[in-house]
Amino acid sequence: MEKKEQKQWLLWGVIVIAAYLNAIAMQYLWSISGDDGSYIGMQIYAFMPESLVWFGLTVFFLFRFYKQGVWKQKGKLILSCILGFSIAFSAVLSQELYFHLTLFEDGGRLFRAVLASAGMMMLTVPLMSELTTLFDKGRDYAARNRADGKKMKPVVYGLLIWGITFVSYIPMLLYTWPINLFGDASDALGYDYLGGRMSTHHTPIHWLLMGWAYDYGLEKGAPAKGMLLFTIVQMLILSGSIVFLAYYIYKKKYNSVIRRIILLISWLNPIHSYFAVTAEKGTIGIALALIGAVLMCEILDDRKAFAKEDATTAKMGWKTWLRIVLFIVIVSTGCLFRNNMMYAILAGGFVIAFLSKGIKNKAVIMVMILLTCILYKGEFKAIVHWQGLKTTDQYQETFPLPIMCLARIAILHADEMPAEMYREILEYIPEQALAQYNVSISDGVKALANEQLLQQETRRFLMLFLKGGLKYPADYLDQFSWLTFGYFNPAYAHVIGSTTPVFYGGLRGDYTDIEVKNLLPGGGKLLPWMYSDDTVGRFRIPIFSWFFRPAIYAWFCIYAFLYGIYTKSRRKIALSMIPLMYFGTILLGPMIFFRYMYLNALFLGFMVYLMLEDS
Repeated sequence: MEKKEQKQWLLWGVIVIAAYLNAIAMQYLWSISGDDGSYIGMQIYAFMPESLVWFGLTVFFLFRFYKQGVWKQKGKLILSCILGFSIAFSAVLSQELYFHLTLFEDGGRLFRAVLASAGMMMLTVPLMSELTTLFDKGRDYAARNRADGKKMKPVVYGLLIWGITFVSYIPMLLYTWPINLFGDASDALGYDYLGGRMSTHHTPIHWLLMGWAYDYGLEKGAPAKGMLLFTIVQMLILSGSIVFLAYYIYKKKYNSVIRRIILLISWLNPIHSYFAVTAEKGTIGIALALIGAVLMCEILDDRKAFAKEDATTAKMGWKTWLRIVLFIVIVSTGCLFRNNMMYAILAGGFVIAFLSKGIKNKAVIMVMILLTCILYKGEFKAIVHWQGLKTTDQYQETFPLPIMCLARIAILHADEMPAEMYREILEYIPEQALAQYNVSISDGVKALANEQLLQQETRRFLMLFLKGGLKYPADYLDQFSWLTFGYFNPAYAHVIGSTTPVFYGGLRGDYTDIEVKNLLPGGGKLLPWMYSDDTVGRFRIPIFSWFFRPAIYAWFCIYAFLYGIYTKSRRKIALSMIPLMYFGTILLGPMIFFRYMYLNALFLGFMVYLMLEDS
């Protein structure tokens, strides 16, 4: 047998063994949930026939991995391995946590999880390599194939796309006519506005707008009329943000294939139609953030911020000044709808400034970001003063993750931890707050936390948090994972929340209720049939349900950032920072909810464009 033939047989032997290890890992993942059948040996094919599918896919992608010579391409190999292992470990992690409650404090279970993740890498690593190859080819195509001729004026093109996008939201509007008051929205309207609580617990600008719409409808004979107006305005703003991105790409003279791919990513994603008609406080703000991101692209284009020549001497025309002013006003206003977005803008903006070419460009962008923060603070204070709002609240929103970590160790280790540490924890988190502890949501604990002391002695609280982490790191890791694992595991779908098409009850309190109708022909049977469980949003239709998994958008924003490093593109790294930093703020939040992730979902088309840019 010749050496070449021997190598070929050896290659296939390695691929088959790797694929078999992946099948064992997949069976281990399923076995955690208590399914019958052993995951050791050939029995995996007897008990779980679907393992054959994973086996076949792994063989196929591993062979392509070899044929493309990825193992010789250092950058792509590192990128694929980092993402491949991270995704695999997150899938195992979520299963272990969901069914066994702990992972990091059990060394044996952690070791098995790492082994299973290594087996799953045999599929996830070549999958990440395929994705990177796809974007490499797309970027090369975009560079070699510019616009194939403008067939209409940009304004006409934008209005046409806007109309089509808006119309695509109408079926869901008909189903939830005139609005879907999910969760916090009904509380914000019923408690804050109609009930006169007038606090800043819920975003004030959001419930004020809903309240004005409610009053307007009441004057016209029915609150539903005003709420319909609110929904239509929200639909216009959300569809307008997508169109603004499409309009920008059209003006940049990108090939029609690239333009259509990015448009279809937004049009085919059913998430947007749900959020367009759901009175979720972040929808309008997140749409404004996307407009701000496109404006940032235009500002960087104007300033030649990433060009090697004229980076410092380029002059700013009136269009650049206008875009800077629009960015400051639009983004600061958007942050009023989703307060944590301001942290993402601040952190991401400074990174953009740092990566800009030329001192003058750095200064311009940094000042622009600072002015955005200042205006946001000013707008918030103006609303509070104008409406006479109460800025204090029983809910502590600032430190949900640290509060939960300290609550966990106080409950699990009260007898063994130093008495002084335990007493100090109780100062911030009284026993009645500990009694409300739920590992997967912080609302019960933070509602009864000592907010006044947290505000007065924040530094001492953070030092206590650090001391607890050094002493009980496994508990901290478990708690963090419980509050976030749904954002990382692509197989996890119990976090849909406000994307289910269900009007959430009526208004609480003695107020004129909003009359809700289902005006969609056949919608009363079709949409409920699509859901196997309305409370968590699991779908009967394969593939379609993947749009509703937050992990897809979380991993994509991580991938976009790493792809920027892989391509050594300052522009890609810089502009991927805002969705990445926003995701970072979610990881410090109170629980897993898809609606917290909506910015990353809406930014999906933007990030795809960013990676396909020929920069």
